[in-house]
Amino acid sequence: MAPSPMAPSPPEKKSLQQRQQTMKRLFLVLLVAGLAAGALLSVGVINLMTRFGLTERPQIEQVPSSTPSTAAPAEPTAKLS
Repeated sequence: MAPSPMAPSPPEKKSLQQRQQTMKRLFLVLLVAGLAAGALLSVGVINLMTRFGLTERPQIEQVPSSTPSTAAPAEPTAKLS
């Protein structure tokens, strides 16, 4: 029985397997390089944020109010019906 035209011949099969191995290796290298670059970039961003004081809590100014906070709210002078 002759091999079907869609099935790869043995030399093509070896070439296909070699190409798949190369692509897997390339994928892993790119994945590791991307993770390493992301880690370095995040460390750099954190250092810059710390240097410029962006990691500290903001200082909220307390504006003194003219009425004491324990006073009852003022009664409305006119009621709307």
